[in-house]
Amino acid sequence: KGIYQDFLWASVGYRLRDAVTMGLGTEYNNFLFSYSYDITVTEASTFSPHTHELTVGYYILRKRATFTQKSLLGPRVLGRRRLVR
Repeated sequence: KGIYQDFLWASVGYRLRDAVTMGLGTEYNNFLFSYSYDITVTEASTFSPHTHELTVGYYILRKRATFTQKSLLGPRVLGRRRLVR
């Protein structure tokens, strides 16, 4: 996953013995919008060769600046004073 100017991201991945994945996403205010596309690389591709996924998320604002939890200590989360999606 690569992030451009803390606004737009793109990803490429591989699920072991299952699929190749690609995704794009962006954030606007407290909303997250993303699109994913998977290409099946197993025999199951006969029945389901690919999938599309659209996601809409919303970031919940934090009330206290002292909120600390290991999974939320990254600069992208702490800098925005909000919980993860």
